[in-house]
Amino acid sequence: MNRTLACSVVGAAVVALDGTVLTVAQPALQRDLHAQVGQVQWTSTGYLIAVASLLVLAGRLGDRHGHRRCSPSAPSASPPPPPASPSPPASAP
Repeated sequence: MNRTLACSVVGAAVVALDGTVLTVAQPALQRDLHAQVGQVQWTSTGYLIAVASLLVLAGRLGDRHGHRRCSPSAPSASPPPPPASPSPPASAP
């Protein structure tokens, strides 16, 4: 399976799970903070705005600098460094 596809699917699932958790928590937030429905819905709106803006920023950085360099798992995803150049053989006296 393509690593990029797998990371994209996992990322989308995490975002969907976060949004669901926030939606489920809204009644408790409303009760504990003595807030109105409209005020509590701003938590979901703020979260979605933050995720969308960071998604655009991450995509732009990936396009500019390379997706492997910008990914959170960059050390494991980056190719190994090139081998050191061999030293010249020692000359015999």
